[in-house]
Amino acid sequence: MQTSESIKTNVSNRLGTPLKALYSSLFLLMLFFAPYSESWTALWLTTCDWNQDLWRYVSAHFTHWNLSHLTMNMAGLMIYIWLFMDDMNHKSAFKEQSVSILFILVISDSYLLTCYKLATYAGFSGILYGLFAFGSIRYWKSNPLICNLIILVLVLQLQPWLETTSFIAEQGIVIAKNVHLVAVLSAIPVAVLFLFKEKKSRLLI
Repeated sequence: MQTSESIKTNVSNRLGTPLKALYSSLFLLMLFFAPYSESWTALWLTTCDWNQDLWRYVSAHFTHWNLSHLTMNMAGLMIYIWLFMDDMNHKSAFKEQSVSILFILVISDSYLLTCYKLATYAGFSGILYGLFAFGSIRYWKSNPLICNLIILVLVLQLQPWLETTSFIAEQGIVIAKNVHLVAVLSAIPVAVLFLFKEKKSRLLI
């Protein structure tokens, strides 16, 4: 009886209410800023200079060039949730996911503001790359095979010698590989920090 109850509890709590609210908010933001028209998109993307409204450095990450771009990023976020859902059943998961997203956003925007060479930026893919990097390091012990495959895919996507994103390029989207790389690098110290905190808390028990 106790065994069946514990199984039911684990299944029902695989993705807690705070995380459901967090991810639902991300999806709703992408839908709100969806590319309904070129003029609507132009209101929210960033031009990567000091003379624009600072809120554009947030809205730009939820703005997309076209519906294909939007659909791929929404699908990517769903895959991320599905892959790491079982690993996000602990109490601190909401805090970890929120901090990682915020840190990736801040570092990516710092890069956009200071070093980015193109005129505009839009899309959730930077944060998405960072999340996959965070998840593959943070939850590596629980599923090394999946995490190693994710790391391999990230390396293949970010390497400069072979083009692996021709489909996106055919849609007329400029691929900001440098922003993706910055997002991935920014996720690494956050993942390591939470791994260290988890190890430290276990030692104290």
